[in-house]
Amino acid sequence: MPSKRPDISGLNKRITFLKQTQGKDSYGAPTMVYKEVTSCWASVESQQLKEFITTYGTELQNIITFLIRSKQRVPITDDMMISFQGQKYKIVEIQPDLKSSMYDLIVAKAVS
Repeated sequence: MPSKRPDISGLNKRITFLKQTQGKDSYGAPTMVYKEVTSCWASVESQQLKEFITTYGTELQNIITFLIRSKQRVPITDDMMISFQGQKYKIVEIQPDLKSSMYDLIVAKAVS
């Protein structure tokens, strides 16, 4: 029986992974900045209206999931941020696909 795989045509949104590094501000003083590490194609799933209403005012508010290929040029870790459509997201959890090892599901939360 063939294994069921996610439809890769759904990997149609470009996301960028950022890592916090030491930088300098306009005065030359040391500061922490986010530097682009890598980009990839992803399937993006936001909360539906019912989930949004249920999670409003809780820590689960503004949660979004990204499905990406497991094999990336740079290993993806939970200390990175995701930039998607001008919004930054903190990675909450990375769930690898243990069955096929083809995809990773990343749970992330929007940050201000």
